[in-house]
Parts: sequence; C-alpha cells; structure tokens
Amino acid sequence: MATTEDALLINLRIIGQVKPHEKINAKEKLLAIEAWSWVPVSLSRFWRADNRSVLLRRVVEIIEECKGHCKTCKIGNDTVRLRRFLTHLSQTIPGLLNLRQTYAVDQQSVAHLELLIGKCARAPLSPPL
Repeated sequence: MATTEDALLINLRIIGQVKPHEKINAKEKLLAIEAWSWVPVSLSRFWRADNRSVLLRRVVEIIEECKGHCKTCKIGNDTVRLRRFLTHLSQTIPGLLNLRQTYAVDQQSVAHLELLIGKCARAPLSPPL
C-alpha cells in the first residue's frame, strides 16, 4: 500500500505519461491510464461514473496537494523533498498538454487544462538555497 506522499508522486507521474486521446481512470486513489479492452472506454467510464469533469477535479486536487507539500517543504527547509515534488510537478506538463489535445472540442476543459499547465510551469524547478 502506497503512502499518501507515494500516491501523490505516482499520480503526478501517471498524469505526465498520458498520451493524446488516452483517458485516465480517476475514480480510484491511484490514477490509471485506460488500457485497451473489448469494452469501449466510453462505456466503462459511463459504468463507473467517470468523466472529464471527474478527471479535471482530481487533477486539480493532485496538483494543489503537491503545491501544499512544496509549501510545507519550504517552511521546513526540506530541499530534498521539495526538489522531488517540483520535479514531478513539472513532469506533468507533457501529459496535461496531451489531455488538452484529447479534449480539444471542449473549450471549458481546454481552458481548465491551460490554467493547470500555467500553474505547473510557474513552479520553480529548483528550491531556493
């Protein structure tokens, strides 16, 4: 079982690895990229009440949680953990760009993803000394 911090880092990594037109299962504690199946992805997502709104809400929660950990690390002067969180946060950008491509027909989702990309891009890549 992953600790809360491990789960956060895993989720950030999953977000960063998503390819264009792939969907993410956001209904579990740990995110997962939808695997190919005989059951269409749209049907399985409908069945478990998972959709882009749920995904975007979870991605926001994950990024905000990471930023909260960064703030705590800065206050506690824990540069090793801070660097790890900032690295994982910046590595989500390619996946967020791919999700933006996936949901290109939904302008609200695109705007939301662009906001998240901006938040991740503004995070400093190295902690202050």
